[in-house]
Amino acid sequence: AKKQGKKALLVGHGVGAWISFVVAQLRPDLVTGIVGMSADPDFTEELLWKKLPEHVKNKIMEDGVYEIEWGEDKYPISRNLIEDGRSNLLLSGGPQSLKISCPVRLIHSISDKEVPYEFAMKLVENCQTQDAMLTLAKNSNHNFETEADMKCMRAAIQDVLESYQPGQWDLSSPGSG
Repeated sequence: AKKQGKKALLVGHGVGAWISFVVAQLRPDLVTGIVGMSADPDFTEELLWKKLPEHVKNKIMEDGVYEIEWGEDKYPISRNLIEDGRSNLLLSGGPQSLKISCPVRLIHSISDKEVPYEFAMKLVENCQTQDAMLTLAKNSNHNFETEADMKCMRAAIQDVLESYQPGQWDLSSPGSG
């Protein structure tokens, strides 16, 4: 018999949220829920690769790495990053294509200039769980760094923790809960 261990609530921002979904699909036995802020699944393909000029794509694939400008910073983009991103795409499968059964709470800014909130909407739509919610913040940005953002994140974490309480509620009769 397999020993029952503790489960983890995965909390991530940006790529960390993307990774949380990958882990939850690979090891649902270890994941009690996901809270993601500014989730950017598939960004390597959708926001990066599709917008790069052909000569830059060729340099990345031929040389293994190429430094690009993104916003005000420079980042080395490697062939490994692009290939790993392609092997972990989450948005292209369609509704309920992600084998995620745990509670999911996503928070995204409608003003996010790096990752459109539609990515988070698609992620929620693609989850098999019916216990998935997306909160859209009006006065925030991609970094989610204000006190109001932290309050929203804490509320989402608490909500997932309260959503996953096996055996807590007896729902066998209408007056039980």
